[in-house]
Amino acid sequence: MQANLSISGTATSGSTSVPVSGTLSYALGMASNTTFEGAGAQQATENLSATVSVNGASQPISISSALIVNAQYAPIGARSSDSYCVASGTPAYPATATVGQSGDIVTMNCYADSTKRTLVDVEKLSYVAVAGSDANTLNFQMVTTDYGLTSTPQSSNTITYAISAAGVPKLVRVQATQIESGVTVVLDAK
Repeated sequence: MQANLSISGTATSGSTSVPVSGTLSYALGMASNTTFEGAGAQQATENLSATVSVNGASQPISISSALIVNAQYAPIGARSSDSYCVASGTPAYPATATVGQSGDIVTMNCYADSTKRTLVDVEKLSYVAVAGSDANTLNFQMVTTDYGLTSTPQSSNTITYAISAAGVPKLVRVQATQIESGVTVVLDAK
């Protein structure tokens, strides 16, 4: 799966707000066999690269991680250079989805590395199904809420896939909210 999107948004600190713009490229590779937590699984590499301009200053962003899924393609973990995430409980997608339906998929405990000695983050994955823009389509939104080591959300992102009548997904939108050092950044890529 590949997508190229245009970014718009704002960066706000106190009463000052400045525009954010840029471009985002997303690619999810083919799944291959792997071993995760001592069991067979599938792994796909996810790459995200972006150039974001805030108040005239550009900043490149590059993220690469390995998404780990079970035989039903439900997320059971993720690996990157700075984290090792493991599902807490049994993840599950809904067997069918209709407009207005929502629910939890899984909670991920993320550690500094595969020794799992230092917990660095807790992420909750959920979904929302909404009407698509074309007839007989459904937009399936994957929502990741990042809690850090608190009970208060620190950031969130929503990835929207348009699902065709034939069941084929296409990435159409990425929305993210991040609070860092008192600055709230809201991005919308479509």
